[in-house]
Amino acid sequence: MSALLDLGDWIRATLARGLHLDAGLLACLESTFGTPDPQVLLADMESGESASFLELIFFPDRATKHAYEVRWGLHAFSAASARDLAELLVRDPVAATLHMPGRNAPLRLMMPDFALRAFVQRLNIAWQPPRMLLEALDRHLDDVHRPPVRAILRHARLPWQPQQVELLDLFLFKTAPAADEFESDLTFLCGLLEEFAPDQDPFDFLMSKKRFYFQALCKAQAFDRRLRAGNMEILMLQGARAAHGDVAQWRSWMGQVDRISTALFGGTRYFQEPLAVDLLLDE
Repeated sequence: MSALLDLGDWIRATLARGLHLDAGLLACLESTFGTPDPQVLLADMESGESASFLELIFFPDRATKHAYEVRWGLHAFSAASARDLAELLVRDPVAATLHMPGRNAPLRLMMPDFALRAFVQRLNIAWQPPRMLLEALDRHLDDVHRPPVRAILRHARLPWQPQQVELLDLFLFKTAPAADEFESDLTFLCGLLEEFAPDQDPFDFLMSKKRFYFQALCKAQAFDRRLRAGNMEILMLQGARAAHGDVAQWRSWMGQVDRISTALFGGTRYFQEPLAVDLLLDE
C-alpha cells in the first residue's frame, strides 16, 4: 500500500504541474467540438460535450509516460492495484493544469472522478513485459534508452506473441535508439504488429502494409485529380467517396515502412502505379 500512496502523490503532483496539449490535439478538438478553446467547452461542466472533452484531453502526455517509466516502470503493480489507486485518488479533489500552445497562462481545473479514473486506466500501471520481451529490452538498450522504449510498449496494447517479439527484437538490434526517427518508427511498428500473423515472413508482412498504403495513395491521388477537374457535389451524386485519406499521410507511412524495412532487411520493394487508377475508387 505504501507504493500506491507514493504513486498517488506522484500523480497529484504531475497533474498539478500540468499536461501539455499539443497543436494536433487542439485541431482534433476543433474538428470534433467546433472550437479549439477548452474554456468554451468547460463553461458548462454538466454538458455532454464537456464530459467528452475531458475524456479526450486527460491522456498521459509523452513527458508523463516517460517520467512514470523512470520512477515506477519496474514496479509490479497489479490490476487490483490500479483499481485501488483510482479509488484512492477520487477520495479528495485533484487539481490539474493544462498547458496549451498560443496561451500565455495555463488552464486550471478540478478533475471530475471519471477523468481521474480514466487517467489511471490510461497509465496502464499493471503492464509488465513478458520474459522474451524483457530479455530483448535488456539485451539491446542501456539504462538511458530503456524507459522511453518501455513507455511506448506499455501503451501499445499488444499480446506480444513470439513473432511480434522477434520482429521487435530485430528492430532494436538493427536501429539506433538515439536516431531522430527511432521513437516514431518504433511507435509506428507497434501499430502494425497486431496484424502480424505467426506464419508470415516479416519482410513480406511489411511489404503487404506498404502495398496497402500504396493502393490507398493511388485512390487519394485519383480522387484529388477528379475533384480538381470537376465539382464535389457532382462527384458525390455520382457516388464518389471522399474518404480516401490524405496523400501526404499515405506517403509518410510508406516512407516509414521503407525506412524500417531497409534498416531490418537491407531493402524494400517498389510498386508501379496502375494505369487505370480511377477504377480503384469504386472498390
